[in-house]
Amino acid sequence: MTDDPSPVPSVDPTKVVASPGADVPYGGARTVAGGTVSAEENLDRLPTVVPPSVTGLLGRGGMGIVHCARDTALGREVALKRCAQTSASSQATRDFINEARVAGRLQHPNIVPVYYLAVATDGVPYFAMQVVEGRNLREWLADPEHPLGSRERLEGALEILLRVCDALAYAHSQGVLHRDVKPDNIMVARHGRVYLMDWGLAIGKTDVAQRSGMGGTPRYMAPEVARGEAIDEGVDIFGLGAVMYEVVTGRTPYGSTDALKGGGNSILPVQRGLTDMFIAPELCAIVDKAVAADRADRYPTVEALQDDLRQFLRGGRHLPRRLFAAGEVIVRQGDIGDCAYLILEGSCRVTQQTAEGVVELREMESGAVFGELAVLLEGPRTATVTAQTETAVLVIDRAALRRRGVFDGWSSVLLEALAQRFSDLERHVRRAESIPASGE
Repeated sequence: MTDDPSPVPSVDPTKVVASPGADVPYGGARTVAGGTVSAEENLDRLPTVVPPSVTGLLGRGGMGIVHCARDTALGREVALKRCAQTSASSQATRDFINEARVAGRLQHPNIVPVYYLAVATDGVPYFAMQVVEGRNLREWLADPEHPLGSRERLEGALEILLRVCDALAYAHSQGVLHRDVKPDNIMVARHGRVYLMDWGLAIGKTDVAQRSGMGGTPRYMAPEVARGEAIDEGVDIFGLGAVMYEVVTGRTPYGSTDALKGGGNSILPVQRGLTDMFIAPELCAIVDKAVAADRADRYPTVEALQDDLRQFLRGGRHLPRRLFAAGEVIVRQGDIGDCAYLILEGSCRVTQQTAEGVVELREMESGAVFGELAVLLEGPRTATVTAQTETAVLVIDRAALRRRGVFDGWSSVLLEALAQRFSDLERHVRRAESIPASGE
């Protein structure tokens, strides 16, 4: 959230809607900033709370203003969100109260906990929640350390979105749709914590038929929402897919919001959104399925999407790729190795320089791995590998292996011992092959 140098407004003491004698009537209607809020929208039977002492402004949004405040009763910092005075109409108030109640009901590690909901003496509702220090996903993606197409961007963002999947899967299990999944509403906090924020447009699956109008942000909105059709969990799955699309291509799936005018069917396939980047086809397929224009072609559940993302990450297909032209040397004998390679497409020739000259050792096709010994032992390459045809390879460096725990504890010792023995054996075999047989 952005800082604001404007003076910090005071927050009036809380008045609890607990009896007909309270400042805000219990039962019947009440007036809020010029709009009438019906009895159904009253904040009834809220507990008495110690009025928080505001210490600074955290940010502003369309529905509310968020301040940092001091909870004097428990001696802790809280985020105090207050319904924006300028938009405190009946509908705005309903949405604001809905956000607090939905978020307060959803108890999950990736959803910010709401501590209490109350009404100030001026009739404006507010709620207190946990302070989250960090940045949203849009800011995270704009960081120069996460450039488009980089391993850091893909791996980091997909790990973040796995946590968002956890939050959405839980919300769906409780019968709640978020309806506004986008980078701005995903908070990347300190110590690796991730939160799905802003539940102001959330709605119960059983209440869908009673709510009219579009809900959400156009660039991340599912086509069925734009068409005014019935919705289900698919709107959140599309939102997740649209965020993934942006992670991969730097764009959103519609290209422009004008595409929504035609019912949202003009969704660009991921490959068309790429320029000079090479992204794993498996990831492109996941994203395309998540943002399918037809709900029936989309993932049926968030869990199904999450499973495919996990499998993709575990398979290492997000790692950087390189393309070598036919005849180009990929690794050279004698160079110190810092990465291994997995051939994705094409073929390679392996040669070795010996006292007798260059010896051709073998050919390798798609699926073959080479360079692994030099990575594990941090030693010189024992052979030269040259692309026979145009060859695409997956690059596996020590940093990637370290992130997967390959060099942790006893497994590191075991792998290095095995690599060393294999290297010794290979040298022994090569030496034996160079000795002429008896009688030659």
